[in-house]
Amino acid sequence: MTKFEHLETEKTTNNKLTILTITKLTDIFLIYPNVIFTVMSLGLIAVIVTFLFIGVINMNKENNPSMNHLQKNASTPIIPTPEHVLKISIGNRWYPDDQKMLLSTLEGYWRDAQNVVPKVLPGLTAHKIKGIIAPHAGYQYSGEIAAQAFYAIKPRSTEYKRVLVLGPSHYYPLNNQIAVPDTEHHQYYQTPLGYIPLDTQFIQQLIKKLTNTGPKGKNYFAQTDAPFLKEHSVDNEIPLVQYALASMDTPSPMPTLAEFSLVPIIVGQMDLNAIKDIAKALYLLIDEQTLIVVSSDFTHYGESFGFVPFENNIEENLRKLDATSLTAIENLDVENFFALRQSAAATVCGHIPITLLLELGALDQQEKKSPTKVTTVRYDTSGKLTGDFSHSVSYASVIFSGSWHGQNQRLSAISTTSTTSTQRFTTSKIHNMELTGAEKENLLKVSRFVLENYVSKNKTFTMDNIAKELAMPIGPNLKAHRGGFVTLKKHGELRGCIGEILPERPLIEVVIKRTIDAAVNDNRFSPVVPEEINNISIEISALTPPIPVKSYNEIEIGKHGILLRKGWGGAVFLPQVAPEQGWDLPTTLTHLSLKAGLGPNDWREDTNFQVFEAIVFGETD
Repeated sequence: MTKFEHLETEKTTNNKLTILTITKLTDIFLIYPNVIFTVMSLGLIAVIVTFLFIGVINMNKENNPSMNHLQKNASTPIIPTPEHVLKISIGNRWYPDDQKMLLSTLEGYWRDAQNVVPKVLPGLTAHKIKGIIAPHAGYQYSGEIAAQAFYAIKPRSTEYKRVLVLGPSHYYPLNNQIAVPDTEHHQYYQTPLGYIPLDTQFIQQLIKKLTNTGPKGKNYFAQTDAPFLKEHSVDNEIPLVQYALASMDTPSPMPTLAEFSLVPIIVGQMDLNAIKDIAKALYLLIDEQTLIVVSSDFTHYGESFGFVPFENNIEENLRKLDATSLTAIENLDVENFFALRQSAAATVCGHIPITLLLELGALDQQEKKSPTKVTTVRYDTSGKLTGDFSHSVSYASVIFSGSWHGQNQRLSAISTTSTTSTQRFTTSKIHNMELTGAEKENLLKVSRFVLENYVSKNKTFTMDNIAKELAMPIGPNLKAHRGGFVTLKKHGELRGCIGEILPERPLIEVVIKRTIDAAVNDNRFSPVVPEEINNISIEISALTPPIPVKSYNEIEIGKHGILLRKGWGGAVFLPQVAPEQGWDLPTTLTHLSLKAGLGPNDWREDTNFQVFEAIVFGETD
């Protein structure tokens, strides 16, 4: 019986059962009317009691302001709003779209990797991995092989603050170009395992280096989301990255913000000169905290691929052909590997991204800064898995040991999107952390203007046109990149609060966008309507960048906002939350742990804390 026939049979059976049930109930009603009347009466009484019980609970909430305030303020969302998130639209074609199923799948791959990788890499914890080549077929075919490369980075996963994922373009035409996300509209990437901040500063610096540098002044990049929306080569690697860099072996099934930043890159067809130019630009930006993941399958054999160089001893000949490619990779032999594909001697779909990685490794070798050792961890074919070599794709997981020593040490130290930067910021690091009274007044004026115009007229503003509308100068403090929250209160009660922790854009832009989000996108409340505007007061929190603390004992209540992360669980409190509730530090961390979806005492061990400070001011000040 086919799947379709099974579904149709099940549907027919369900319909028959429904008809039979209705018939039986009708018979009972006709034969035993008194019994039915009694049952219906009891049911009505139960419904009335239930509604009364719910009413009492709601009255208790309304009459207990502290309880009501606690529930609302203890759940300020840090999940990015949809318009800021890049999420591809291929569904579960390549890996499970259900989070629990995906986690279960990855856990199984990790168990298998435990028996393989330590044999290939003795003394696994001593190996720092700078790069990976992994396949990108459906997980049922190549997931286990891919996972073994990612398993190798797990012992030193906390050392990576930025991950570049390079994959070939299967669908979108890119001639001598790479594609990077449109960071003006998207600052996060989403998979079923949660959200990852895009490294917008890295992407913008890369764009700057590749602008007008190609032949005849052509750009080597296309900044558009279009190539990403149906492309699986990059997307298939990202859940493996998230799982490998999680701070626990078995993350809790809860989408949250990753602790590293992401640079997804889709690579088009290129000549060798373009590859070398792009590699030089990348090399100036990467550093020892960067991991580069290249997504590629190896030989595609069969009539459907237009590649049948042999018809006998297919498995053996495929292994020999792929060994030629892998040998060139292991020797960092850029020209020979590139020539293999150009001569059609191998159908390696990710040959351009691999060549880019090889060129980066060669640049490191030339600088004599970091010898690169390349190891093939696992090789296999889909033909062996299915038993059908008339249509077979080869897969290999390869690791590049060592550390990148590009010239971008400054960028790694102050990266605005790295959520675990070890740099401790002081007030002199980003302009002046203080705001003058006039600057605070101007930000509140902007927020009020945006609120009234959006709620009443659905009208939006940019930083430039709002300055013209209000005839207001925008000084360096308002243009400085800072995190911030906008809080709306109605008669003293919370009416909406949304913000962003990381300093990814100018403070005035944060206020513009988050005012709208607090008004209409806080899912704890219904959207603000025009009739409410005059009863709403605005509060703004301008944040310093988050910095890590060694222990929760370093956290100061009333001074520090707190960002807690453990595994896949994460939550944030602004500095004013604990004093408003009258909480001491243990009580605050207990509530924060619960907000993160963890146990009440999970904050006590193996938990990462970051703190930030806030300048808080409002219309009622």
